Amino acid sequence: MTKRDYYEVLEVSKNATDEEIKKSYRRLAKKYHPDLNKGDKVAEEKFKEISEAYEVLMDKTKKANYDKYGHAGVNSQFGREGFEWSNFTHFSDLEDIFGGGFGGGGFGDSIFDIFFGSSGQRGGTYRPQRGRDLKTGITITLEEAYSGTKKSIKMTKGLKCSDCQGTGSKGGSPPKICPACGGSGRVQTRRDTVFGTFATVTTCNTCGGRGKVIVEKCPKCTGSGSVRGEKTINIDIPKGIEDGSTLRVSQEGEMGSVGGPPGDLYVEIRILPHKHFKREGPDLVYSQSIGIAQAAIGCSLSVPTIDGKASVKVPAGTQPDTILRLKGKGMPKLRGFGTGDLLVKIKVEVPKYLTSEEKELLKKYAQIRREELS
Repeated sequence: MTKRDYYEVLEVSKNATDEEIKKSYRRLAKKYHPDLNKGDKVAEEKFKEISEAYEVLMDKTKKANYDKYGHAGVNSQFGREGFEWSNFTHFSDLEDIFGGGFGGGGFGDSIFDIFFGSSGQRGGTYRPQRGRDLKTGITITLEEAYSGTKKSIKMTKGLKCSDCQGTGSKGGSPPKICPACGGSGRVQTRRDTVFGTFATVTTCNTCGGRGKVIVEKCPKCTGSGSVRGEKTINIDIPKGIEDGSTLRVSQEGEMGSVGGPPGDLYVEIRILPHKHFKREGPDLVYSQSIGIAQAAIGCSLSVPTIDGKASVKVPAGTQPDTILRLKGKGMPKLRGFGTGDLLVKIKVEVPKYLTSEEKELLKKYAQIRREELS
């Protein structure tokens, strides 16, 4: 259903002052409040609608966003279900309007307590809590990343108590149904207000929301169901994994509570620098130095690969920083099929020191090439 304009809802103009908005809200709130319209769902919705409009127009930031963008500018201020009473921040204004004997007596407790209970929060179903995630790191070699490997790590964390098997009860006997909440984990209280009857649901204090109570706690874990200990965890590292990648090991984090599942373990992979290769994604880069004659005439070279050696042909006239590609001699591709390449980067070395014979040969070469030497 399309929302109505907030100014229209409160029956004020867009230039209305705060006092005019409050005065109109006071009039409409008295007209539609549930105590004078018992069982009237339309009145209840009207009361909620005018309160939503009042919340926005009496807040400078919300009002500015609404004036600029309409409802889209304030929707993010409310939950997925839209405006709820937990979003209302002007309960003191309601007390001003209805306090002092309206409807046969004042509110007594604060408006906020009447709506949400003395804790200031609405109660809800107590659910099992998932355990906390853990994080650690492993260092491997490039060769291990190439072939894939298995590693074992030791973690100190919460482990299931061996005496009670995680129940927290002495001897592992099952907990009993909580007598206070009947096993629901919640208790409900009702209060009659000028707005009607409101129910407050809170977590049961007797069982802490578990719905069950331990008659006699396990002496080893004192009723928690877990003890601190060391565990060896095996990690499968896939071939082709990249430096900085994170592996998730399911349910190897901290134990959950109230029957909740364990958290996960996240393992960051670090790859040691290699003496020969630099990695660029699935490709490996290797620098090979050759002489001037080898670059000019061409030659065949034996170069290292990640799993052995390979032969590479250097064409005649190869220039410095030329890249020669050896297909399929790189790293396995982690996502997808195939393997990267080995990129041989050619470095042409110019000799720093020459023998007299070498100098004469180069001078003769320069004369043939008609290159000026001085």
